[in-house]
Amino acid sequence: MSDISKLREILRQPAKMVLIGHANPDGDAVGSLLAWGEYLERTGHEVALFVPNDPPVFLRSMDGFARLRSFRADDRSAAEAVEKAEVIFAMDFNETETRIGALSAPVEANRTACRVLIDHHLNPPKERFDLCFSDTEASSTALIVYRLIRDLGDLASLTLSMAKNIYVGMMTDTGNFSYGNLTGELYRIIADLVDRGVSPAELNAQVFNVYSEWRMRLIGYALHEKLTLLNPKTAYVALSMAELNRFHYRPGDTEGLVNMLLSIGGVGMSALFTETNECIKISLRSRGTEGVDVNRFARTWFSGGGHKNAAGAKSFATMEETLRRFEEGVNAL
Repeated sequence: MSDISKLREILRQPAKMVLIGHANPDGDAVGSLLAWGEYLERTGHEVALFVPNDPPVFLRSMDGFARLRSFRADDRSAAEAVEKAEVIFAMDFNETETRIGALSAPVEANRTACRVLIDHHLNPPKERFDLCFSDTEASSTALIVYRLIRDLGDLASLTLSMAKNIYVGMMTDTGNFSYGNLTGELYRIIADLVDRGVSPAELNAQVFNVYSEWRMRLIGYALHEKLTLLNPKTAYVALSMAELNRFHYRPGDTEGLVNMLLSIGGVGMSALFTETNECIKISLRSRGTEGVDVNRFARTWFSGGGHKNAAGAKSFATMEETLRRFEEGVNAL
């Protein structure tokens, strides 16, 4: 029996289903959750959508956003929903130990649920799931959600809100279609979504043109005062908590900053270091099929990971030590 046939069997009878996205959810995680959640609800299932913490402000105008719940460990109703779920979908992540925070406890407590992975990240632990829809070459998880609805023979049920959320997921995970695996399939899906009423210009403005004044001031400060070129091919910005607080930082305010550094002529690898209460968050980017494999770089130097051209990690050392290690890694390339 094919995987899609197995999924069809899972969906045949109404069930309690929980969809989970990763911590610090991005447009792909939110878009995938909302689109797949609506599809499941329309096919007769009881659906709950959870993320470990609040998504950034610029995603809150997405269709159906109010249905998304930020999980709190002290919220027993939320924990019980996860623990009693008959099917759990892991959306846009594959490491439950590191990517879903406090949600990992109720997920692990549920020993009977069927577990389904829908994801595009590298090295999926397929043995931990009953069914996997994992394509590490796909540019986004939202694209995989579209494929699933198509392969189930249900594209006729694709609503405008579902189409919008799939589009936002694909748009944000490719940097507005400027990097990643930009295949003919991707553009054919875009064409279908546009034919169904999606307005790329409207969604672009809705997601990218809603930042605050303080976000713009933070970006300006980061580029003018904090930009460092290690060599002609590597650029990075490091921001302390004090600097973030100075600009009234909110989650999402540094979105896209690491990609901006790649617009410098000759720069093929970029990094952003942001200090939090727990760690230094590291975002890495590169460009081109011949560019630095930042997934390998993140795994080698910081126990992180991701994709060839986009990866992340955490450092529990000081900012100074973290930057020293980064520079050591760059010099070893």
